[in-house]
Parts: sequence; structure tokens; C-alpha cells
Amino acid sequence: DVTFRIYTDQNAEYNDLLADNVDVMTQLPESSLAGEQYKADLGDRFIERETGVIQTVTFAPDRVDPSVASPDLRKGVSMAIDRDLIIQNIFQGTRVAATGWVSPVVDGFQPDACGEFCTYDPEAATELVEASGFTGTLTLSYNADADHAGWTEATCNSIRNATGVDCVATPVVDFATFRGLITDREMLGMFRTGWQMDYPSIENFLVPLYATGASANDGDYSNPEFDAKLDEAASAPSSEEAIALYQEAELIMAEDMPSIPMWYGKTIAGHSSNVDNVKITPFGTTDLLSIALAE
Repeated sequence: DVTFRIYTDQNAEYNDLLADNVDVMTQLPESSLAGEQYKADLGDRFIERETGVIQTVTFAPDRVDPSVASPDLRKGVSMAIDRDLIIQNIFQGTRVAATGWVSPVVDGFQPDACGEFCTYDPEAATELVEASGFTGTLTLSYNADADHAGWTEATCNSIRNATGVDCVATPVVDFATFRGLITDREMLGMFRTGWQMDYPSIENFLVPLYATGASANDGDYSNPEFDAKLDEAASAPSSEEAIALYQEAELIMAEDMPSIPMWYGKTIAGHSSNVDNVKITPFGTTDLLSIALAE
């Protein structure tokens, strides 16, 4: 039998893992990553695996919050985020700074698809933000029932230090409420978004998230040129030609910045002494069929 336990506090879940009250934890909390404490706690009972997961920051749709509609603002904010420093300080190096919107684990990944706009450059960031005419305070919302406070606050600090624009990490009580505000188009400013691939394809990182009217297009991004390139790729006669066209589509996005690529997923999981042969899939989930009870 498999029992799934739902936790609202990852540290409590981790403590139960250490006490052998939970057998598998697919993402260890930030507190255990500091100083690689998880290695001392778990010994050889941890697993590291690159996964088809990307963390992004999405802007509210133009009609919901016109103040964040400017591409210059979006590019400037992206260039104000020191991804490498946040990954080192918050995640202890267990993430990979994103340079585009497609995960490195799939065919078609192209380094630096985002170009200079995903490179930390405070001076250029300030110029772009000033050119956008933005005034006021940026908000970066996240669901407070998961481990997002540390990195969202660090992101806002980076934006503030680089550009002088105030940024506030804003918690929403739980994931259901958080997603409800996004789905109902009531979320303002910026908000955290993430994507775990449904299947290992470059198409899965572009079409469901950024095609006009797509089900997971939380920022209501719409660009006819981008959509046309997606359609062309979908009807390409070979996978190689399709991938090349999807890569062209990704490059179009860089000029609009519908979302800010933050980092690619790298799962740091742990298991209890009760089980052996624990494997993490490329999707960041547990391969339940592989698990065996410890001898």
C-alpha cells in the first residue's frame, strides 16, 4: 500500500522523514540544504536528479494590471535578478540558473534563448526600468503553504538593490487561494509560476504555457508571430524540423518577456531507512514501482 500525506510545513515533513515516519520526500526544504545539512542527516539516503521542471515569475495580464505590461519593465526586472547568488544563498547550489523557457532535459533545449535579458546587469536593468516609465511598488506573490518565502524575498531584494524600485514578496495563504486568484485574473503585479513537464518535449514547455488561449497561459500572453511558428512546428514533416521551429518560437518570446525564467529543476529527495531502491523520475516524481522495503 502507498499512503500520501499532505503537509503544509516542509520542515515538519522533513522531521518526520528523519524519524522514519515518512518514507519518501521528493523535495527537501531549504533549511536542510544550508551547509548541505541533509547529507549529514541522511547519509546515503538522498537522491539528486535533474528534472523537467522550471521555475518562472509571471506578470499579470495587461488588462488586469497595465502597470507591468511594458516589455522594457519586464526585461529590466529580469536583468535585476541575480539568479546565481540566490541559488547559492537560498538553495545551496541545488538549482541551475535558467537562460530560457525550455528545460535542458529535453531535446531542443538551446542555451541563452533569453539572451542578455536573463543576465544579471544592474546598470542595464535600471535603464530599462526607467525607460518603461514604471512608478510605484512591484509585488511578487507566492503561496505561503510551501517553501517559497526565502527565494521570493531574495528576488525582491535583488530587484530593489539593482534598480531602486521597491519590491515586496507577498504571501497568499495557500495554494488553492493563490491559484484561484490567478485563474480568476485577480492577481496583480508578479507571481511565482512553475511547470513540471507532462512529457519530455520542447513543445510541452511552450504551447500549454504561452500559446494564445492555452490552458496554462496565466499571463494571457499572445503574439501572432509566436503562434504561427508553433503551428508551423506542429505540422513539420520531421521531429528535427519541428524542434528547430519551436526553437525559433522560443527566441520570439525573449522580446516580449511574458515570464521571467528563474531556474531549472534539480530534485534533492530523501528517503527513510524503511525503504530501498528509491528512484526519482525525470518528472521529479517517485517511481513507486521501484521501491522495495528495506531488508
